[in-house]
Amino acid sequence: DQRLWILESNAESVGFLYTTGGSAGASAHIQQICVRPDARRLEFATELVAAAKEWAIMRRRQGLTCRVATDIPAVGFWDALGFEVRGLERGGLRRSRVMERRYLVLPVPLGLFDLARLTVEAI
Repeated sequence: DQRLWILESNAESVGFLYTTGGSAGASAHIQQICVRPDARRLEFATELVAAAKEWAIMRRRQGLTCRVATDIPAVGFWDALGFEVRGLERGGLRRSRVMERRYLVLPVPLGLFDLARLTVEAI
């Protein structure tokens, strides 16, 4: 299961986000997010992540993950969105970066509970 969002502003593409997801109960993963340099700090990346989050929730994913290089300014962006660091790992060979594995717990959407398995007891 995968999805690509392309965000436009004034009939021009300003960014994209590509995500993949496992089966229900697993986590979806943000593979790539990119916003044009002249369109940064205008909430476009936040809008893209919000769309991916909604997509993952509706597909019953338990979380949303991403990998973020520790040496870029976007680290604060992921902090602000609530993505927690769950570990560090080596990045690409070309830059020898250290990458953060980040995780965001997703809520279970209303209407997706398995009501057949619930019981009600009188108090």
